[in-house]
Amino acid sequence: MRWLLVCALLAGCGSDAVSDAGVPPTDAPSAPDAGPAEEARLDFGPDPLPVGEERTVCVVLDAGNEVARQVRGLRTHLPAGSHHMILYRTDDPLSATPTPCFPFADGGSAFFIAETVEASLRYPPEAALAFRAHQHVRIEIHEVNYQDVPLDVRASVTFEFDALDAPRAAPVQFLFTGDMTLSVPARSASTATSFHVVPEGARIFGLTSHTHSLGVYASIHRATSAREFTELLHEADDWANPRLDLFDPPLVLTPSEGLRLSCEYENPTDRDVSFGLDFADEMCFLWAYYY
Repeated sequence: MRWLLVCALLAGCGSDAVSDAGVPPTDAPSAPDAGPAEEARLDFGPDPLPVGEERTVCVVLDAGNEVARQVRGLRTHLPAGSHHMILYRTDDPLSATPTPCFPFADGGSAFFIAETVEASLRYPPEAALAFRAHQHVRIEIHEVNYQDVPLDVRASVTFEFDALDAPRAAPVQFLFTGDMTLSVPARSASTATSFHVVPEGARIFGLTSHTHSLGVYASIHRATSAREFTELLHEADDWANPRLDLFDPPLVLTPSEGLRLSCEYENPTDRDVSFGLDFADEMCFLWAYYY
């Protein structure tokens, strides 16, 4: 069931489900040196996680902004006990108690995924993420405890707001896509390669990849098909700490181009591994931030 939910919703992950209503109009005055005027921090946890347990849980918190704001950037902290954290804008009611949930399947518009202990992203000057007044933010945590002691899972995200009088910026968008047909036979190596279309005219300023622990190398190329590719845009050889590559100026593909994603695996176990949401399964995804 979870696989079907992810499949059904992947195509919509880049959509902007929250309107920009209430954002300052385009002709709003701005100071020449207008920058982040303030910050807002949201905290998850502590959420007790017993030894050997794995689960995905969500909370929905109020960002605390009294009026509509534009987010200029964000920082996340994700210590031991979590594999990744996904952030969404949502209309769901507030709920501070961690509750079981499914990735991309419980409402909201995803806008950031953290997969390292410390992560940050600052948007280009001409782009921003729109927050309604008292924006509800869904924090989704994939918790996993393979240590020999219980853990208290914690995480946080800090938003940097633009000045109130800053002009309206282009809305930041999020593309999430990948290969769900991958197969990694027991005691062997394998590669999953796929081609992905991006929205025409997208100005990509951030790009990264994602696998689980059998992944030994991932790459993303500018390409016209899975077999015809040119410029290397991203590579990662540490599945637990993949790099987020930033582009300044933003990367703009031609109408005939897309992104070629390739993930290489080595499986030393006696178990065949395929796509799945659990940590013992595998993944081959990319995501891009663009406007």
